[in-house]
Amino acid sequence: MKILLLNKLYFPHIGGIEKVVESLTLFLKDKGHSVKVLVANKKGPTKIENIRGIEVIKTFSLGIYFSMPVSFSYPVYLKRVSRWADILHIHLPFPLGVLSYLIVRPKNPIVVTWHSDIVRQKLFLFFYKWFLFRFLEKVDVIIPTTYNLAYTSSFLPYFLDKVFPIPLWLTNKVNRVLDTSYIKERYGDRIILFVGRFVYYKGIYHLLEAMKGVEGICILIGNGKEISNIKKFIKDNKLSHKVFILTNVTDEELPNYYQAADIFVLPSIYKSEAFGLVLLEAMYYNTPIITFDLPTGVSFVNDGKTRGIRIPLGNVNALKLAINRLLNNKTDLRKKGIYGKRWVENLEEKKLDYIKLYKYLERKR
Repeated sequence: MKILLLNKLYFPHIGGIEKVVESLTLFLKDKGHSVKVLVANKKGPTKIENIRGIEVIKTFSLGIYFSMPVSFSYPVYLKRVSRWADILHIHLPFPLGVLSYLIVRPKNPIVVTWHSDIVRQKLFLFFYKWFLFRFLEKVDVIIPTTYNLAYTSSFLPYFLDKVFPIPLWLTNKVNRVLDTSYIKERYGDRIILFVGRFVYYKGIYHLLEAMKGVEGICILIGNGKEISNIKKFIKDNKLSHKVFILTNVTDEELPNYYQAADIFVLPSIYKSEAFGLVLLEAMYYNTPIITFDLPTGVSFVNDGKTRGIRIPLGNVNALKLAINRLLNNKTDLRKKGIYGKRWVENLEEKKLDYIKLYKYLERKR
């Protein structure tokens, strides 16, 4: 089959959705399907690139505003490339893609992967939601990453007859012996790890508050808009001896940190955290997880029993107690690590559901 994937950006841009799109394109290519990707350039003229054997069309863009590229040529290329495709597969939230589809009105079957609602841009959503409803009325299948996401969305409950959940899977894994000795030598044997962008919805300040009562070392790997405020918080609260920020850890090095950590904490507090791919990455390296009880895919990944601990949303004291409990119970740490890795490995087979779905839609044409 010929499959056109639509998203706002693509590799080498780093983001959770971009990782999913890249992983899906490579998987489909390996299974013998023809795949193209249509995205917008971050800024600048249209480019057509070959990235790891995938044709990626990046349309002219004026830049990114409110987390969304502005590209007037996107619908032009959508009309052109959709003539080639058997199936269109769009990843949302992506208003540019939705509006382009409504303008062009291609006849192809269309699949939507719903990663999350638009959470923060309330004013924009007020004007945009009519178009989104019109678009969802026209699509063939909507794929949320979990049923949790479908039921708690502001939009998907109106289209449950089209919903077919497929969970995400691990996009990066390493099957080699990892060297964690240099990490342990520097940070010790009680390591709490966070990996992600330093942005408002990640709840990093909750983790920092909890660290005031934790006997251990916290490593924050990432970067983002909040980094200067986070550094100031660490300094002002005299946490510099136990909280360390690493902004230059490479993809090759990252698995070493996952495996060296005793616990992985994703303290996200908003529904913008729709799934949490980093949770899968941590669990693959036998690291148990702690999260807040978000009504999204986060609480699908973390069952709160065998794979990790789930705590009431925003409860810093409960977070502190959960971290201390796991750090002081090595048997529970090991058990949760083993169960977590096993569960992540079982997700791999879910990728085949995409191909089954595409074939079903192709037969219906």
